[in-house]
Amino acid sequence: MYLLLSSSWCLGVFFAYGVYFAVTHWADFKFNLTPFVPPNNGELGKYGVSGILRGAGVVFFANVGFDTIFASAQECRNPQRDLPRGVIYTLLICSALYFLVTFALTGMVKYTSLNVDAPVIMALREVGAPPFLRILVDIGTISGLSSVCFACHFAMPRLVMALAKDGLLPPVLSSVHPRLKTPVNATICCGVAGALIGGLFPLEMLGEIISLGTLVAFTIVCVSMWKIRIDFPDFPRPFVAPFFPFVPLLGVTFNSLQMFFLPLVAWRNYIVVVVISLSWYLFYGIRHSKLHTLDPSSWRGFVYTESGTAPHSSKEEGRMEEACSLELPMEMAGRRRTSFLSV
Repeated sequence: MYLLLSSSWCLGVFFAYGVYFAVTHWADFKFNLTPFVPPNNGELGKYGVSGILRGAGVVFFANVGFDTIFASAQECRNPQRDLPRGVIYTLLICSALYFLVTFALTGMVKYTSLNVDAPVIMALREVGAPPFLRILVDIGTISGLSSVCFACHFAMPRLVMALAKDGLLPPVLSSVHPRLKTPVNATICCGVAGALIGGLFPLEMLGEIISLGTLVAFTIVCVSMWKIRIDFPDFPRPFVAPFFPFVPLLGVTFNSLQMFFLPLVAWRNYIVVVVISLSWYLFYGIRHSKLHTLDPSSWRGFVYTESGTAPHSSKEEGRMEEACSLELPMEMAGRRRTSFLSV
């Protein structure tokens, strides 16, 4: 929490200085923002509308933290209420911060000068900001990166544990620490793997792969929402996504546009990762998955309750409970009923 507050406070300091610069140097601020949308120079993805979509797609990894909230569903006391609120509030706050900081940044210096490793620090230096402001922003940057690392490292081990519980990953990754009640082996594995990947591969390549993978995942979520609404029209939903079917349709449309304008090298690297993942699934995961052998009809009406899993009455009740129960202590489980069909 301290890291998050310190990074947000430093971003606020930067935006406040941007407002001060706009008031005292309005002509320069206006000049740097003109044209507000640089015209396309004939190259796809270079300025213009296609450039906006490519830029949004390249940095889409900034949105990867929103799904972290859902990874903590088992630890919410009232997930039907808390999860939607958490996602919506986080999305609004982060979008406002992104907009305000980038607006101040592009007003302080020309956008053509921002293709550097530390654009915020460079902008403060170019406009003659006091040295202590640059130090504050450096502290905020480090704090922000640290909070992101903690958040991602909180969610990923729980996803790995769920996959291992089903059999898609080795079962050793599904163990929970007897005293701390955390997925200890999955946490160690994710930490070591993340450090190795981050140290061995270029960050630009990793960012493009993560952005494209996130866009594909969010698109699948939108399509799945449509399918679940059709397959389970009368299922009770504690939370219902508003303005159906326009919300998932807009999600699929804009995600697809961003994916289309991404560089070809991003698609090449992403396909390599997908091939490796599919190879693991075909040669290991599909042979050990418990859910893969279940009758799909046994999923209807399946919910998590305080006492464990409660599937629809069928001949596969026992197998469903064995396959899906995470066997977590109540400290890690939602206290109230959570339906996987709440879309």
